[in-house]
Amino acid sequence: MCRVSVITYCLQYNNIGNIAADNVTITDRIPKYTTYVTGSIKMGTIGSTYDIATKEDDNASDGTTLPYANWNATTTGTVTFSLGNIAAGAVGKLYYQVRID
Repeated sequence: MCRVSVITYCLQYNNIGNIAADNVTITDRIPKYTTYVTGSIKMGTIGSTYDIATKEDDNASDGTTLPYANWNATTTGTVTFSLGNIAAGAVGKLYYQVRID
């Protein structure tokens, strides 16, 4: 029997500036020899973990309701998080999972 290995990625952001950062988008390309786990995108606060972070629609790209995220829609082979405006001093975590091929 073959074991399935899943890796959870956590991207942390922090606006260390004195003013808001406008129209923030974070894009992360998934590694070679992995496959995105459908429905695994989540967003959380600095104290969150994957288990308690808020689940996001991984095909959201309506462009009107921020924040939103998508897989393979904005750029092929990437997870894209569109966060909108990030206040000075704001921090957060972005998560997604991949399966090792």
